[in-house]
Amino acid sequence: MEWVVNRQEIKPEIREDFFVLGSLSDDKLLAAWLYVPRTRYAVEVIVESNSPRWASKDGVYKLLYYPFFKKGYKVIWAHIKCENKRAIQFIDWMGFKLQKTKNGIRYYTFSREQFLRRFV
Repeated sequence: MEWVVNRQEIKPEIREDFFVLGSLSDDKLLAAWLYVPRTRYAVEVIVESNSPRWASKDGVYKLLYYPFFKKGYKVIWAHIKCENKRAIQFIDWMGFKLQKTKNGIRYYTFSREQFLRRFV
């Protein structure tokens, strides 16, 4: 968790009920997804990686499946600085929907229904 948070320019508010999922190769951490519950039905995701090469469709499927179908969340929230073009391309590829842009930050949501249309 600290690896993800320490790499953020915008420090997230972390609650006790957070959970982290990761992608490993040869026992090396390639990416970590920190999920922070925000409401009963919504969770915020913060993604960090050392390389964009980890992000196969199957890998992303597994990291999104867990909060929707094992934890019961209906919506995932994310925010990205406007100048982070690589992260914006990635989140667009996954199917997240831009909700608004404010103060140099892009705010996104991704629903369980969007997950089912994109990955199943």
